Amino acid sequence: MRKGFGFLLVLLSFVILGGVAAIYFKADYFLLSPKEKFIESFQNDIALLKKSGTLPEAYSHIREVEIKSDNSPARDWLDDLKRKIPRDQNGTYKLSVMVIHWIEANRYGAIVQYNLVDLKSGNTVWEFSRTFKLGYLL
Repeated sequence: MRKGFGFLLVLLSFVILGGVAAIYFKADYFLLSPKEKFIESFQNDIALLKKSGTLPEAYSHIREVEIKSDNSPARDWLDDLKRKIPRDQNGTYKLSVMVIHWIEANRYGAIVQYNLVDLKSGNTVWEFSRTFKLGYLL
């Protein structure tokens, strides 16, 4: 009886440890489709840029959004992405986003180039580039 109870406690400890490790390492992220990984990475990146103060004030005054991609799987990711970017009807800026899908060895991801353009003058007021490592090729 004691050995069985001890075995059950050890087994339960491994299950709890595995659950904590899965939460810490965000195991559910790797079960998502590439499109879902990209959308989540994009949203997390924008939140991180806001929190760090890297996003300019103009980002909250976007009236137009233009998203382009190369001729790759990233094209299929863009429709949902465009709907996730908040817009201001009275805004004076256009956000232009270029998404490029990449594969290197057994990894894949996306390179995202942000350009924030003043609609009145046509001048770029902010540009930034990010690389998202989305997963591994199996």
